[in-house]
Amino acid sequence: MSVWFAGDTGYRYVPDGMEELGSGFDELPWNPQFSQIGDLRGRFHLGLIPIGAYQLRQIWGPIHASPYDAVEMFQNTRCEKAIGINWRTWA
Repeated sequence: MSVWFAGDTGYRYVPDGMEELGSGFDELPWNPQFSQIGDLRGRFHLGLIPIGAYQLRQIWGPIHASPYDAVEMFQNTRCEKAIGINWRTWA
């Protein structure tokens, strides 16, 4: 079984004033290394993908993934299944 652990990372830069999540972010700069990981090492059976601390997007966007960004990471890294993770997500 192959598992990809993302650690604690972000996916894209979000400029000041943009707080909402969704498809409006598709044109913003994103990190191409997730696609490179998928191309080089994918198809992973499971991805452990970080989701959390994403508000305020202009501050946390580069270092923490929103739920929308986590789905993009999942697709880019070519994982078959994924679990959203973050410190203290589950009690």
